Amino acid sequence: QRLQQEKGRALTFYDFPVLSKKRFIDNLDDMMSELYDDYERAHDLRSITTPKTLLYEFTSGSSGYPLRCYKTIQERTRLALSLHKKRTAIYKEFTNDKMFGFIHNLDFESHTYADSLGNLSEENIARVLTYLRDVAKPRVLHGNTMVFVYYADYIVRHNFDLGSWRIEFIESVSESMSREQRDHIEQQFRTTVYNCYGCLECYNVAYDCTYRNLHLNENVVLEIVDPE
Repeated sequence: QRLQQEKGRALTFYDFPVLSKKRFIDNLDDMMSELYDDYERAHDLRSITTPKTLLYEFTSGSSGYPLRCYKTIQERTRLALSLHKKRTAIYKEFTNDKMFGFIHNLDFESHTYADSLGNLSEENIARVLTYLRDVAKPRVLHGNTMVFVYYADYIVRHNFDLGSWRIEFIESVSESMSREQRDHIEQQFRTTVYNCYGCLECYNVAYDCTYRNLHLNENVVLEIVDPE
């Protein structure tokens, strides 16, 4: 609106400034639609007090700066339900409390980087694996390829015994995964890996079927910009 007032005419694509990600982050609230001016902001679902609330999450920051991402309660519910359907198609008894996430995990207790999930030293991997096997015993693991490769390497290197812990499936996100990596992770964790291709802005974009082929999510419109 400000640009249009300054130009005094209809805007073209070339009238818009190019914003770096950092500038976008620093000025995000100024770029929010006026439709949401009277909406409350909340990061924790448990703190919602009104339907007029924008929920925000942070991307992993793999490209340098974590990005805050807003969703209405309705948007968040639709996207979460769609992803839930993909998971229950694999494991009918799936519920969120049966899944352990290596990223965006708000429940795992850590006090410093040394005992956090981000520490991939052998000592910490051993501690986390032991906790998962003996205490948490999650039926589903959620995380990125690099983490699972590190853990699979540790299992084979130290002949780590998973005991009676049974994992229904692993949901791999955030990174591409080679056939060799998938085979390695599946063999060491004694389970099946499913690829969840997506981003925090719209959650799941495509999900593996039982034949391990990606299928486009029904909530997504995909436009091929460059087929190469």
